[in-house]
Order: sequence, then structure tokens, then C-alpha cells
Amino acid sequence: MVLGSLMLFESSDPYLHVSWSVILVTVLAVAGLFTVVVTKALAIHRRRPTTGREGLIGLEGMAESGIAAEGKVFIRGEYWDARSDEPISVGSRVSVEEVQGMRLKVKRIS
Repeated sequence: MVLGSLMLFESSDPYLHVSWSVILVTVLAVAGLFTVVVTKALAIHRRRPTTGREGLIGLEGMAESGIAAEGKVFIRGEYWDARSDEPISVGSRVSVEEVQGMRLKVKRIS
């Protein structure tokens, strides 16, 4: 940007040149803006997903019915069909291990 600004006006008259202070302030402001935008974009990209099947894995909820092989769980304000490899009693805290279609595989939290 600095080189482009210097080549912007080619004139032998000194009053037709762009001031160095204008060039530096503009370049620093644009560089600062890009730095902030890129930093924020990278931070957002690194965050854990909050929606979709990736966002459900690891969430904790409560067993709304007894889960012998299948049952219902309440997670993030929603009722889900769930299955478990171990029996889970009503009211137990559960964690999502896997999403299989519209059914969650859960395990009891100790």
C-alpha cells in the first residue's frame, strides 16, 4: 500500500504529492483492521460446533424414562430417543457419546 500510494501521483510539483503522514495513518489503520478481522475469524473457526450432530456429542442431560436398551432423555430443552449399553434409571445424569440418526447413544455420568 505504501508503494502504491507513492506512485499514486507522479508530479514534479511538491504540492501534488500525497503527504507521508496521510499514507502512514491510512496504512496503519487498514493493517490494524485486517489484523482484528483475521484474528476474530481464526478464533471463531477454532471453536467447538454448537449445532448439528457434532454439537450434541459430549452434552449432558437427564434420563426422562428408564433406559434399559432404549428410552427418552432431556438434553438442551429437547426430548430425544436414546439407547444405552447399560441400564440407566429415571432422573440419572447422562452424557451423549454418539448420534445415530435421530437417536442418541448415552452413558450414565457417575
